[in-house]
Amino acid sequence: MRKLATILVAASGLCCLESEPPIDNEYVASNLLSSTPSPLVPLAADFGGKVLYLGADIDKQSLEPGAVVGVTHYWQVQSPPGGDFRIFTHLEGTTPKDWVNADGTKMRSNHGPDRWKTGEVIRDEHKITLPKDWSSPVAILYVGLYRKGGSGIADRMEIVKGTDDGKRRLVVSR
Repeated sequence: MRKLATILVAASGLCCLESEPPIDNEYVASNLLSSTPSPLVPLAADFGGKVLYLGADIDKQSLEPGAVVGVTHYWQVQSPPGGDFRIFTHLEGTTPKDWVNADGTKMRSNHGPDRWKTGEVIRDEHKITLPKDWSSPVAILYVGLYRKGGSGIADRMEIVKGTDDGKRRLVVSR
């Protein structure tokens, strides 16, 4: 009887649970700011009365296809948005093929909206590569918050104040 119970536990997958990578607490601490920054692109956009997007520092104002742009986003938490929200970043041109989903950053992996606390000011450094086959004359940078697992406009947090493109994406730079 004991052998049967052992086999059932192993077959159920309980023996092989995956764990998330450890949080880099030192990195997180170095990106939680003690004072409000003055971004080069100040926006003070309000997401749902919960989170302010203070703005961004952008290291290039013009890009060639294949180039990398450094963007530092600044967020201020008025009230935690809830554990089911994530940050998205899109880069979009004037044609449907000129679109980049650039959601991932080290800060988002280590200290995403599910861990945010009231009063935190968050520096979120980002490197985005413009694809080599980019053909649009412009690249528009958007940010926003969406519900994990969601992909529609209704899954995105409303922009109460700021330049909304009509799809609940904040226009950061063009």
